[in-house]
Amino acid sequence: MKNKYTIKVLILLAVFLFSAVIFEFIMNDIQNETVKDMENETFPVIEFESQGNTINRLFGYKKEIKITSIKNLITPVDKEQRLKLYINAYDTPVDEVGFKVYSTNGKKVIVSNDAVIDSKKTQQFDVELDFKSKLEKNSEYTLEIKLMSGDKPMYYYSRIMATKGMSEKECLDFAKEFHDVTFDKEKAKEFIAKYMEQTHTKDSTLAHVDLSNSVSQVTWGSLEPEEVVKPVYNFNEINDSYNVLTATYVVSAINQEGQKEFYNVEEYYRLKYSPTRMFVLNFERKMDRIFSTKTNFMYNGSQLKLGITDENVNYKVSEAGGVVAFVQQGDLWNYNIAKNTITRVFSFKDDDKIDVRSNNNKHSIKIINVDEAGSVDFVVDGYMNRGDHEGDVGIGIYHYDGIAGTVKEESFIPMNQPYEIVKAKLGEFVYENNDNEVFIKINGDLQKIDLSNSKSQKMISNLKDNTYRCSKSNQFVAWVSNKGKTYGKSLNLMNLANKHNIIIKEEAGYMLKPIGFIDEDFVYAIANENEVSVDNAGNTNFPIKAIKIVKYKNNKLSELKNYTPNGRSVVDATIDNYTINITLSDGTVDSIMNREADANIFASIGTVITEKMQTQIYINFKNKLKTQKFVREDAKLVDRDIESLTVKIKDSKSEENYKAYAKGHVIALSDNLSKMISIANANNGFVVDAEGNTVWQRAKRSNCQPMNDVTFSANDANGNGLVKAMSALVASENKNVSIKESINSKKNIKDILQDKLKGKKVLKIKGNTSAEILYYVNKGVPVMCMTGNDSAVLVVGYSESTIFIYDPVTSVTKPYPYQMADEMFNAGKNTYFTYIK
Repeated sequence: MKNKYTIKVLILLAVFLFSAVIFEFIMNDIQNETVKDMENETFPVIEFESQGNTINRLFGYKKEIKITSIKNLITPVDKEQRLKLYINAYDTPVDEVGFKVYSTNGKKVIVSNDAVIDSKKTQQFDVELDFKSKLEKNSEYTLEIKLMSGDKPMYYYSRIMATKGMSEKECLDFAKEFHDVTFDKEKAKEFIAKYMEQTHTKDSTLAHVDLSNSVSQVTWGSLEPEEVVKPVYNFNEINDSYNVLTATYVVSAINQEGQKEFYNVEEYYRLKYSPTRMFVLNFERKMDRIFSTKTNFMYNGSQLKLGITDENVNYKVSEAGGVVAFVQQGDLWNYNIAKNTITRVFSFKDDDKIDVRSNNNKHSIKIINVDEAGSVDFVVDGYMNRGDHEGDVGIGIYHYDGIAGTVKEESFIPMNQPYEIVKAKLGEFVYENNDNEVFIKINGDLQKIDLSNSKSQKMISNLKDNTYRCSKSNQFVAWVSNKGKTYGKSLNLMNLANKHNIIIKEEAGYMLKPIGFIDEDFVYAIANENEVSVDNAGNTNFPIKAIKIVKYKNNKLSELKNYTPNGRSVVDATIDNYTINITLSDGTVDSIMNREADANIFASIGTVITEKMQTQIYINFKNKLKTQKFVREDAKLVDRDIESLTVKIKDSKSEENYKAYAKGHVIALSDNLSKMISIANANNGFVVDAEGNTVWQRAKRSNCQPMNDVTFSANDANGNGLVKAMSALVASENKNVSIKESINSKKNIKDILQDKLKGKKVLKIKGNTSAEILYYVNKGVPVMCMTGNDSAVLVVGYSESTIFIYDPVTSVTKPYPYQMADEMFNAGKNTYFTYIK
């Protein structure tokens, strides 16, 4: 017995000594690290003069940006084709100013000048660019401005347009007046009231206000804010239908406890000018509190106040609920409940001032992991305002050590596109495993970043929309084995924690299609191979016979559920939290509940409503927090060789991304054009392809007279309706080209049309309404609309109430009401073909 006791003591002593050695090793490693504060901003800021107004603030890039990706701002140029710049260099000496004007595809330099100034400048100064009358009226170009400070280049970008009849000054003057009146309740009663919508929504939050609210709400309710940083007005769209402007500024307001809080504010205007009145098509204002520990933020022993801000809070709680990390207005905060400490982990802002450069929120933060020691793994993607990467655009991977209180950069992926495109490309897919490996989806591929050596490896390529799915935590990824396809004879399911991959197959004669995940459980659909078909338009019919839910555990799959509809097929299946909603072929709806939601939630988002502040957002904790005075800390940066941490990832040559822009921002990115059109249409925006071409825009005339020269090639006169429709579409560019010899080839309709329409880009659009395809008709291009597997018609014109359709079988053009046209196109699965020049 005594020997056993002695052995136990020795074992415990050995464990203690081993732990002490490891702890000492870790602490020595921490103490040997050199820490520093983030360096201050050095890049100048540029603004433009336009007819007496200052507009379009630009921030500098360290490296050249891809010309075709510049779409956010557009600067009007006067009739003399000269443009004045206001440059605030602060304390940075500027030795040279030069510029180039590119075609929007970046392939041609229109005009340039490398020596705009002849002496060194500092602080604030202005220069004038002369475009030598080489800009065509109302055409877009891309302006690149290059500043040199010693041997350091800095690049600035904007679209430009030599405008005529675009009413940009009238729209800007109106937006400025509208903004000013929102701070004057008496003037607003007369000025703003006439622009309000007839249908009102409830005035419940100041975080988002539009014309459906009351005049009182547009004029800030009872808040009485004061401008701290005056608004800068940006032109985002200029066209003959409307102009889009945004304004950004900072206000302060006294909260219900008498404390001053600061808010970033953005206004959005979509305006149409006429000589008799201004049409306010849209006005929106977003307001977000800049979180600070200088005012009270802990309430009722279990609430952390974020204040007036968006309800979609970016936060993550540690597994046992002891630490919560959250992001607000570009800052990452960490609250340790046990220590009662709140730490600003990452921020470009200066606590003592609001600088337009440090407060330029062109980055986002994604929280990957939070542990009980308070450590956080996170990603910063976008524009880097200051520090080692000032002026860079990219994806930085960081680790915050909760014990040492330091932030260490682990890898940095440089990009050559603006922030919002980088953010959209990265999406929400980021995962880090215990082997010091981070996985991100970028440029259509899943990349593994080894943080120990900053090397990248492509794990999965060609991940397109609807070909893959990822779990809630991003630990599991499922994709179709036949890459680029939405279904196949097998699926892959990879566990990124250990990179183990399982091939999912059914018996011979079945096809599989990924549906999604319920938390970490994978859901996929099964169809008989002989019932899966692809029509002439390239649309897939996948009649689902069964749905399976499987769990991945210990490198094996176990089946949780197998759903089979009795004598029917599944038309559609979608996942909503823990439920699969199933639409059956007979029109009925069924559902599968996989399991109950996790009840062990340590923190959630809640609201508190007061008369003055209205709706405020809180993080509600399950357990009571310590109420004694908290400790505020700021993380220090570990000084590292950033060059050795750089990871270079090549652009995917096969990637075809469409970007939806609206309200001055990139709001979505996808390889699915139809999806982007729907999103842009819902938000009054436009769509751009990878080459920078505008491929869809909401703006259109009320009427477009039908094209009167639509006909098919004489060589295709004996073809069916589909052949004649394709021939007529091609004949709009070349009447001597025949279709009939290609129709029996193995190529689909889009490929055949692309072969015949040399020098044009053929587009396939599916699932959209007839109203959403009129952009192309307005540009003088017919749209071929499928009405069956072997039949199609062409849309050749429209009015406010009708759409003009050319029937190639009868060679007659007739007007149809929009609803009747949609019913006709629905028979062809709402599939359209057109092209851009």
